[in-house]
Amino acid sequence: MKEILILLFCCGIVSCNRSFFETKDNRITFKKQMKVIQGAEREGSSVLVEEYRNALYFLSLVTGIATDADYSSTFGYGNKEDYQRNMRDWKDWYKRNKYRITDKYVDSVYKRVGLKYKL
Repeated sequence: MKEILILLFCCGIVSCNRSFFETKDNRITFKKQMKVIQGAEREGSSVLVEEYRNALYFLSLVTGIATDADYSSTFGYGNKEDYQRNMRDWKDWYKRNKYRITDKYVDSVYKRVGLKYKL
């Protein structure tokens, strides 16, 4: 009986840890994408356009908060207020939802708009 309880306990821990690590990886990805945007907005920095756009797609799709960045130029925000508002909104969303950013959640958001998640 004792062995069965230990076995069930270990199985429970393993299944919980997978979800934890999965969410942790996506939280790291979320923060990296925020840093890409922040880096692109710094003077004198160089960021690949594709990397920048992927970061905007990721943040916009995962949070449901549309970006105010201007796609008609190479990349960038038209003004600081738009940039600051987006960053504030994304950070607020992250604080409220960081534990639900699982692989399943991210994949489902990308599938909803017909894209494949590949960061």
